[in-house]
Amino acid sequence: MPRARTNTLKVNIRMHDLIFYLAYGSNLHPERMLRRVPSARHLGTAYLEGWSLCFNKLGKDGSAKCNIMPCPGEDNGVYAALYELSKSEKIQLDKAENGYRICHITAKLGGRSYKTFTYVAEVQHIDHSCVPYDWYRDLVLMGAWFNEFPDSYIAHIESFDVAQDRNLERYARNRVILDAIYEQISELS
Repeated sequence: MPRARTNTLKVNIRMHDLIFYLAYGSNLHPERMLRRVPSARHLGTAYLEGWSLCFNKLGKDGSAKCNIMPCPGEDNGVYAALYELSKSEKIQLDKAENGYRICHITAKLGGRSYKTFTYVAEVQHIDHSCVPYDWYRDLVLMGAWFNEFPDSYIAHIESFDVAQDRNLERYARNRVILDAIYEQISELS
């Protein structure tokens, strides 16, 4: 009997240690997300009505990163991946998402509402003139394909101009992730 109570207590503690994160940019694909947050578990796809996807957050490397901005109207929306992760690993994600502020959003998936957090660029880090590196935009595209976002949404992501990353070490580091994704795709074919 005491053993059953202990197991129940462990389950309750574990459930309280979990939080929900909405990824809309380079963290869309589990391959990228798991490298940043090993406890992350992909739950599915959510749609955020009244938001718009942009590549206007100025990254530390001088290139554009994804951002979402409020954009009222039922025709406007952002597709996102919903992840469950351990609270204790959130700090790793916070470090990777430098220049963003946390935004709490309620998302629906499979008839259930989730209280989630995501990252929105801080005003001082928004620059509409910057463009993403090709590898970064490709990470977003691979995530959109993985999550089976609509073709029109994928075309929107593809429509953004890109630049080549002249930092070969950073380029190679991110190509490793893309190559792992491409390998997964070829194994499924």
